[in-house]
Amino acid sequence: MNRTKAWLELVRLPNIFTAITDVLAGYWFVSGPMLVSWRLVALCLASASLYAFGIVLNDIADIEIDRVERPNRPLPSGRISVAAARRFASWLAIIGIALAVAAGFDTTQESPGFIVEGIDWRPAVIAVALAAAIAAYDLLAKGTRLGPVNMGACRGLNLILGMCAGWWFTPDIGLLAVGAMTLYVASLTYFGVDEAGKSKRFHLATGGGGALIAILVLGILIAEKTLTAETHSMDYFLLALWFALLIHPGRMALRAIRGPEPANVQRAMKTFILCIIVIDAVIAAASQGWLAAAVILAFLIPTSFVGRWIYST
Repeated sequence: MNRTKAWLELVRLPNIFTAITDVLAGYWFVSGPMLVSWRLVALCLASASLYAFGIVLNDIADIEIDRVERPNRPLPSGRISVAAARRFASWLAIIGIALAVAAGFDTTQESPGFIVEGIDWRPAVIAVALAAAIAAYDLLAKGTRLGPVNMGACRGLNLILGMCAGWWFTPDIGLLAVGAMTLYVASLTYFGVDEAGKSKRFHLATGGGGALIAILVLGILIAEKTLTAETHSMDYFLLALWFALLIHPGRMALRAIRGPEPANVQRAMKTFILCIIVIDAVIAAASQGWLAAAVILAFLIPTSFVGRWIYST
């Protein structure tokens, strides 16, 4: 049991659910009806594998730092060997990309312009780009000024992985959703840059402010996709969800700014991470309505429950 928990801690199991909801949000945002297909399942599993790959690679790269700051983690504590972690990370990357390739074989929902010899290669291309962006962050960009931007790009690519159901970089509302997610994750990464020690209030204020701006951008998404539609039955639901998303992280960020101790910053970071699921719910609901939001919000249950047993930061 302890061995299993060590592996689950290594991949930050609670956070993997947020990767899956990115794909659900992206897929349903661009699909016509609220589709559930083999393609969607494959993309969700690909995203989960690539997220876990990034987390394991991160801990391999940070092992010397973790020996000092987080000695109880699986690698510095010796519960899992570095060699085993390297093998595991390699397999996670291979499996993630292979699942994305497999998703390209289901072309029933796609425009023929993106299919080559019966295969849609967009998921594979995005998965490779995502794996490269993850490796770049863990091995090169982390700890530099480009780190938060790199991390935001990883989340943006993960959302685009789900959007391979239809959208493909046209200058429309899809870019707004990707931009909001990228800004949000870049901001929370900057917010938590010193979470293990004494955080600087400038980092906390800048990162928290950027995250709130990203949430405000989602308000434009709601107005564009819902408030201008013929039916307004979802207006109050979406507005309430968006308002809660705006207020709660703001409160946690303010608390951390006032008292920048590790405990306050880590609580705020956990809130920011959980709110990725709510952002995904808003994105999906803007296109598909309350049912899509409900399905995605349901992921808060296992994320919160597992988060009590396994750390997420």
